[in-house]
Amino acid sequence: MILQIRRVLSLRTLIFTSFAISVCTILLIFFLTAGDVVSGIQKINPYFVLLAVLAQLTSWVIYGLSQLVMLRPTGLRLNFFRSVRILFVSKFFASITPSYIGGEPLRIYLLHKEGSKVGEAAVVTLFDRIFDTLIFSSILIFTLGAWTGYVFMLIVSILTFYFFLFFIFIHRFEWVSKLILKLSFRWRDRVKKELMTFKDGISSVMREKVIAVGAFALKWVACLASFCVPCIILFGLGIQPNWISLFFAQSLLYLSGFIAITPGGSGIMEALAASLFKITVPASMLGALTLGWRGVTFYLDALIGGVLGLNTIKKYWKKR
Repeated sequence: MILQIRRVLSLRTLIFTSFAISVCTILLIFFLTAGDVVSGIQKINPYFVLLAVLAQLTSWVIYGLSQLVMLRPTGLRLNFFRSVRILFVSKFFASITPSYIGGEPLRIYLLHKEGSKVGEAAVVTLFDRIFDTLIFSSILIFTLGAWTGYVFMLIVSILTFYFFLFFIFIHRFEWVSKLILKLSFRWRDRVKKELMTFKDGISSVMREKVIAVGAFALKWVACLASFCVPCIILFGLGIQPNWISLFFAQSLLYLSGFIAITPGGSGIMEALAASLFKITVPASMLGALTLGWRGVTFYLDALIGGVLGLNTIKKYWKKR
């Protein structure tokens, strides 16, 4: 009983910490740049805020379709609402854990509860993270444009490292699985069974290359729709956005989010966003833009995910 109370309290602490750090950082940006929070918010045309929300929700709709496509080789048939719900709920949990690390295990858990094998659910989640990395890295390179020399070689090295890890994990799976089994201890038999399921899942996806490409294409469209959010917010502030700079900034932000140590990247993402947006946006507008971008892509997502699945998250948390 005491352990369960502590877990509930720690979950509430994570939620409070994540949003408190984020809000405090945005307020600090307002005070350092605009000075007046209320007038800064009032500068945003509400119709463009609604348009930004519509773009973000469209992104989630397409993202849900991408997941449904990726699930086809596993034989699991979800309806569209359940697919989107799983994504929103896992996004909520990711938003309150460091480096978004909590989202993937919860997503695997929810897919497993829907009837998927743990290994197959892990494959779908793994490929989704690979898609994210490829898309964000590709946008980063495309927007860099004419950059050459050391910076270009650094990015190429990072991408090469990603592909190397993927090659090792897929084509040297036996070696990876032996290492995981050595660390499994008393869950060895269960882990061995799921590793074999995971291997079969990868083989299924590799055989269905058209499905993988289709899911990847849908994820591209979903990411592009989400990347339009700060551009729309700038239109609402009466500023012509520099699309290339904003796409570059967001790709760098999301890649950095994978290693941010605060819950949901709170504080770090806002501060980094303000620093990157400053390149093309007047300082007086940084607070409003950061709030609009974070409000639509972070607060809104977390709110919907919390409403759709907070009870599920509590049950999952208590089982940990």
